[in-house]
Amino acid sequence: MTAEIAIMNKTAIALAADSAVTFGGEGRQKIFNTANKLFTLSKYHPVAVMIFGNAEIMNVPWEIIIKSYRNKLGERRFSRLGTYAEDFLGFLEKQRVLFPASQQEQYFRTLVSAFYRHIRRQIEEEVQERLTKSEPLKPAEVGKITEEKIGSSFDELAKLKNLKGFGDGFGERLARKYGKALEELRREIFQKLPLSLESLARLKRMAGWLFARDNFRLNRNSGLVFAGYGAGEVFPSVRAFTVEGLIQNKLRYRLLAEQEVTLRNSACIIPFAQSDVVRGFMDGIDPGMETLIREFLGQVLGQYPTALLGNIPNLSATKRKALATKLRGVSKKLLGGFDQGFRRFQRETLVDPVLATVDVLPKDELAAMAESLVNLTSFKRKFSMDAETVGGPIDVAVISKADGFVWIKRKHYFAKDLNPQFLTNYYREA
Repeated sequence: MTAEIAIMNKTAIALAADSAVTFGGEGRQKIFNTANKLFTLSKYHPVAVMIFGNAEIMNVPWEIIIKSYRNKLGERRFSRLGTYAEDFLGFLEKQRVLFPASQQEQYFRTLVSAFYRHIRRQIEEEVQERLTKSEPLKPAEVGKITEEKIGSSFDELAKLKNLKGFGDGFGERLARKYGKALEELRREIFQKLPLSLESLARLKRMAGWLFARDNFRLNRNSGLVFAGYGAGEVFPSVRAFTVEGLIQNKLRYRLLAEQEVTLRNSACIIPFAQSDVVRGFMDGIDPGMETLIREFLGQVLGQYPTALLGNIPNLSATKRKALATKLRGVSKKLLGGFDQGFRRFQRETLVDPVLATVDVLPKDELAAMAESLVNLTSFKRKFSMDAETVGGPIDVAVISKADGFVWIKRKHYFAKDLNPQFLTNYYREA
């Protein structure tokens, strides 16, 4: 996992990222505090990129891709930051050497296998729960459970919108192209489970939907944060994307967030990945605690009319129903009033004063604040029973229109004074 942050005002944008990277699965994890997550996107212009989530895309490290793009970009520049992001994402789709057809087929197999196994686990859990409550299940009952779980997954995927540039037709073509792989996966994962013709058709259709739909729930994705200035921009901006992989030479990605400094919106604090500590700092309350309070109040005010009317004797059914409707309306109004007051207090007392300070911070103080907020997240993870998924040296950079990209803190895996050729070669044309 990762903690990263971008803090902007009209003068500059400060970026900070920790160095922790986690390998392995549940129960067997190894954490190294040496990962690079903050990079210059151009050697010559004020643009940077940060990565979070998966450090690789289809087994290719992001660092290799970013530096390859940087060499290709050379001294070219674009008028807007968003164009840098679009050009980079387009660059990914043209990398036939890094992402050959065989690698894209493996990506298809990996994603579909994970999805099918998820459905299989749901079926097994339901069967196990039924077995603890009753006699052994008959094949027809197992078949019904299988139908229900496949059907619920089908309905869930059907509700999602298609990604930009994808469509249902693309998904159907994909399922046909990899039909043999789908049949192998179905036999391997569902084995002898009874599958009707409808379920078989749904499994095939969902395999295509996994790639066409806006579906990034299987934790195979990365985050890309582009930050800085286009040549025609006076103030800094940020564009963040969720990126997963390439299929049929089309990149699956989604815009995650975009923010820019303007004369009206002159200061921004934007956390990425593990953002709970920063949100707690800004909002004055842990996000989990805030959710708990809101849900609890919603339950209390929702149940109170019923509890109240249950203690009033001699009410006719008609009056009880009318009063219940009226009291539910009152409860809803009270909950809405609480929500408005809570948000107003957060904004006026906590958030606005911090942003007002950020608005006038000089470059060095922006950098110090960005580093402190990442360090605060690392501190909390260290003194808890959770894995220390945020930690290590914090890389910090400041980007301004006049000075460009400036490193404030940066770790190296080598001694700089022993490698003068590194800086000499940095600006050498490829």
